[in-house]
Amino acid sequence: MRFDPFGTYWPASAMHFGSHVFIGGGARIEASEGFYVGSHVVIAPDFCVMGGDHNYREVGELMWDVTTGGVNLPVVVEDDVWIGVRVTLLKGVRIGRGSVIGAGSVVTKSIPPYSVAVGNPCRVLRPRFSGDELKMHLTLLRDGSS
Repeated sequence: MRFDPFGTYWPASAMHFGSHVFIGGGARIEASEGFYVGSHVVIAPDFCVMGGDHNYREVGELMWDVTTGGVNLPVVVEDDVWIGVRVTLLKGVRIGRGSVIGAGSVVTKSIPPYSVAVGNPCRVLRPRFSGDELKMHLTLLRDGSS
């Protein structure tokens, strides 16, 4: 694994990484319920993960004074994913195997496997491969030909 040692990874005990993972400089990952990354994942600089939120529903309390937290959920990045520069993943999302997330995207909902997704909020633009291409890709991976 290669990552920016000056990034923020909190709490470290909730981080789980597969093999061959690269995380570019300036990463900020905060996911108390867990951040799970598969293998062969490439993440560009300025990556952000927020696995929780703030409780903003306290009537009669200033935001500064609210001490109860919001909802915290794990964040999952499956195998063979490429995430572009300045992407933000929010609580509870899962990035499916083989997907590509375009630069500057804010991912608020899970992305299915082998998708190309972009935007704010992030939406699936198209499949990464056609049906026949995906079959060939998976066969080549299984056979070790790639």
